[in-house]
Amino acid sequence: MHNGGIANFDHVRQQLLLCLDPDRRDSIVGTTDTEACFALFRQFLSKIQKSKDTLANVYEMAAALEQTVQWLAARASQSFGRNRVGSSMNFAVSNGEAMVCSRFRDKAREDAPTLYLGLGSAQELHMSLPHADQVVVAVASEPLEGPEPGDGTKHHWRSNSE
Repeated sequence: MHNGGIANFDHVRQQLLLCLDPDRRDSIVGTTDTEACFALFRQFLSKIQKSKDTLANVYEMAAALEQTVQWLAARASQSFGRNRVGSSMNFAVSNGEAMVCSRFRDKAREDAPTLYLGLGSAQELHMSLPHADQVVVAVASEPLEGPEPGDGTKHHWRSNSE
């Protein structure tokens, strides 16, 4: 998952496609930055992951995600120089058992986009799941609210800046 934008992505995308292995490049069928960034993440992960027979662990996913964000930020900043539009990159990746999320903004005068962590029952977090009393952990760019704003449900969500 990717939420945000990469400055001058048309230029960055060209560089990204050139650095990908042919199989990774060929796996990209759309034009979104999310799909291209995920291919880059998968390439970094394949070089970091110790065992190809097991799921990538959380440390391997975190290292690959960090490399992905650093690579993208470096290319985006080269494209603009001093008076550039900043990049904003929230990513979330999972191996089906663990999740790694990033929050990034490369413009010093602006805060990075928020990430919120929700912990509670599906009903408390206003999520539609088969078992409303099931305890879940959720990550979102904004806290989910109930049908009525201010209904007290936001207290189940914590921002990464709190």
